[in-house]
Amino acid sequence: MIRVSFRLTLLSLLLASKPTEAPSAASPQAQESGQVLFEQRCASCHAAQPGAEEEWGPNLYGVLDRPVGSAVDYRYGSYLQSENAAGALWTEESLGAWLADSKAVAKAAGRRTKMPEQDVSEAELLRLTAYLATLGDALVAAQ
Repeated sequence: MIRVSFRLTLLSLLLASKPTEAPSAASPQAQESGQVLFEQRCASCHAAQPGAEEEWGPNLYGVLDRPVGSAVDYRYGSYLQSENAAGALWTEESLGAWLADSKAVAKAAGRRTKMPEQDVSEAELLRLTAYLATLGDALVAAQ
């Protein structure tokens, strides 16, 4: 009887002290941490400002809902060139899959990419796409 009572007490304490939930991808906290993550992991190759010149990779300002492989002055690998020819657009889902494993996405289509392999977690993907989505919103609002 004491064991059952102890287990019930322990269970009720654990349930009462459940951890707080992580911020949603659309939250300002996720967007801010996505910006920090972008600056740490992506900015060495990609710009994210309107009108910025292409660097090692294309400028990602306004990337969401933009045609895949469409930066004017950037020479894309065969996979992104073929996606552009097919009329594909970057969505949060397609961008997330690309960031998660661009090499595997390109290889599955029998193509190649110049983008190096990224080691990002699902939580990091959500934060990165949340941040990139704010850049797309800014682009739409400016038009």
